[in-house]
Amino acid sequence: MVCGAGSAAADGGSDPGAKGPSAHASAESHRTDRSARPNSGATVRDAAANASSRSALPSAATNPLTRVATQTANVTAPVTRLVAQATAATAPATAAKKAASTSTASVRSSATAAVVPSPDPVDPAQFAGTYYEQGSVKQFFSIGLVNTKAVYTLNTDGTIRVQNSGNYFFNKGLRSSIVGSAVPVNATNTELSVSFLPFRLFAPKAPGNYTILAHADNYNWVIVSDPSGKSGYILTRSKTISPEEYQQLLGQARTLGVTGNITPTKQFA
Repeated sequence: MVCGAGSAAADGGSDPGAKGPSAHASAESHRTDRSARPNSGATVRDAAANASSRSALPSAATNPLTRVATQTANVTAPVTRLVAQATAATAPATAAKKAASTSTASVRSSATAAVVPSPDPVDPAQFAGTYYEQGSVKQFFSIGLVNTKAVYTLNTDGTIRVQNSGNYFFNKGLRSSIVGSAVPVNATNTELSVSFLPFRLFAPKAPGNYTILAHADNYNWVIVSDPSGKSGYILTRSKTISPEEYQQLLGQARTLGVTGNITPTKQFA
């Protein structure tokens, strides 16, 4: 009983203490509420830590990639300067070389133009007569022709009768002959339109298709071509000439602008 009464008394004496558990719970709740609120001190510390972390990242000066790029730029800069200096140094020489090349081309062009004089005027009456072909740019119809000759006869109307003839392959080979007409188409009679029957030209006009490039003063030889220079004929009054004279006339034909391949024409004595 004593024990029971003492226990009861202890319980009765703790009446104010009945408020203890509630107060304790209230205190605990208060502490919990305080811990749930943001801690301003912790926020400041976190911000300081983040700032410290950012400051710990490598800067542009300490970044290895940046250092490599800077070192590379420092190494290549002198090379770039040398290239620029070399380019500047060679530019005048390049310009001078280009100017010299242009000047040389102009001189060559002028020289080429200067060596092709205008043909001397032709007197049809002196030009008329018989010529023997010493060399020509062969056409399909003249391949194999030997003893080739041209007879020019002055007509009363100012035109010129043309008769070309020759033998195929041999001195007494198959004979070939064709007749045509030549009409002067310029004032100096150096350009003519030549046609052969049945292909006569009814309205000849300059520059024609037959150009007398040069002739001897006495018409002992004549060099003939066309405006394009692709055809060429070396004609002489003599049936045969020396190799030296042939080469001289051939060189003159080249100088006068004949570009076709002139080959010798055989003339039997």
